[in-house]
Amino acid sequence: MDCHDDVHKTASEIDVKWYPNQDCQTCHLTESWSASSGKFEHSKTKFQLKGKHQQQDCRACHLSDDEPPKRTFAGLPNTCADCHEHGHGNQFASPLPPKGDGLTDCTRCHSLDGWAMTDFDHDKTRFKLEGKHAETACQKCHLPTVVDGSTVVLYRMESFECVVCHK
Repeated sequence: MDCHDDVHKTASEIDVKWYPNQDCQTCHLTESWSASSGKFEHSKTKFQLKGKHQQQDCRACHLSDDEPPKRTFAGLPNTCADCHEHGHGNQFASPLPPKGDGLTDCTRCHSLDGWAMTDFDHDKTRFKLEGKHAETACQKCHLPTVVDGSTVVLYRMESFECVVCHK
């Protein structure tokens, strides 16, 4: 700090509690200022880095594409849909307490280690896959459908009557 200005002096940048005594090496390396020191403990923030998020460069979330770029650390959004394309419409939004916030808990089906549906269990749904249904590819039943002007893959079925699919 004797030679360099504190570029994080506004609260929207970063609160000094995250770099005590203005120790820049909490986040930066002296050999390469843009490289992370790996010392910052993201687990102490409201957004713990898990899975693929741990592999992201800090700038992916904390540096804007604006000209000139803007650094933001405080008040960043922290839901999946804030950063990732949400292709399910509101099919999985939580309408009831305790969540009841209208948000979707993507981790109910998707893994943080990748976006594959590794954690989805059809047996926990209203339509358990039995017999030939267990051998059928997901996309045979879950078709793209226009809902409120947007195309989404329909996962929440209204009816399970055989005649709906088997005409």
